[in-house]
Amino acid sequence: LLATGNVVAVDSQGKELVCLNAQTGKLAWRLPLEGKLATPAIAGKNLLVSSEAGKLYVINQDSGELQGYVQFNQPLRLPPAVNESGDRIYILGEHSHIYTLSGSDYACLGVHYVGHAAGGAAVPPVLALNKVIVADNTGAETSRVVALSLNEQGVIDNDVASHRLSGLVTTPLQTAARRV
Repeated sequence: LLATGNVVAVDSQGKELVCLNAQTGKLAWRLPLEGKLATPAIAGKNLLVSSEAGKLYVINQDSGELQGYVQFNQPLRLPPAVNESGDRIYILGEHSHIYTLSGSDYACLGVHYVGHAAGGAAVPPVLALNKVIVADNTGAETSRVVALSLNEQGVIDNDVASHRLSGLVTTPLQTAARRV
């Protein structure tokens, strides 16, 4: 749901992003994109949409105009996390790594090894205080939650905590102030 009252949804059959007026249901805009698409994330006046084609699309949320994309060397299956000020974006690759991007020009500021297997991370990362939290389903019935610290520039620089859980993390992590 956008601040304008419009709703943005992914049409998985047509591989496109659609924006509808929430009151009338009328189409505001439609944008075909490459690959299976993840849920859009809001980043200021733009939407960020991950794609299995290895692209993070940047779309103007008002007009639906494609502003560009960032190409990755692996599929992106989950939405990115954007910090409160919008100047840092954190996105998990399909396997192994999490990337830190600049919110202003989408340049890659850092790559950090998490070690998750392809398909191991089923939910997007979340931010809590100055940490990025990643859930990795490491086995048939176990998972690992990792807290990653950020340096002064907001780039991931270290694993600071890891906790093994019984069960799989399949629903998005929720935050409440300092808690996850």
